[in-house]
Amino acid sequence: MSIDAPALHAMKVGILQAVQARLATSIGGTVERACVVPGAVAWDDCECGQLTVSQRSMWPSQTFPLPVERNRANCATPWWAVQVVVTLVRCAPQGVDDEPPRCAALEDAAVVHVADMEVMQKGVTCALANSYYYVQDHTALGPEGACVGSELVVMVAVPNCAVEC
Repeated sequence: MSIDAPALHAMKVGILQAVQARLATSIGGTVERACVVPGAVAWDDCECGQLTVSQRSMWPSQTFPLPVERNRANCATPWWAVQVVVTLVRCAPQGVDDEPPRCAALEDAAVVHVADMEVMQKGVTCALANSYYYVQDHTALGPEGACVGSELVVMVAVPNCAVEC
């Protein structure tokens, strides 16, 4: 039992490109940093915004998205259930001289935040149109440090390929 690594990577790149394309025409605009990344996402460059696609976990599945039953663990399965995480963060409004951020700045950020969430959902939906998938969760992030954004978690069925010995 083996995951098709090139297909999995191509799927992540497709998600990244679909969300990026929609950001170009959104109220918040594009972000300068957009990457497929391994593991957990670091908010390295929030000054210009950051879009990432990563993978949280995966397991073999006979009936997507359920994991294989223990007594069938050595049997070939048709799928890998892969938990893909799409994260988009931007700069959060900041206060000046120990004053909190202005309400107008917070409201503007809230409008962009909701628009970004819609862009992420549409991008993922279009990128995975020919796949078995479902959205698990779309969670607001932050503000933390100078960043605010959201994380969209999607379960995707990736075909399993036979191991050749």
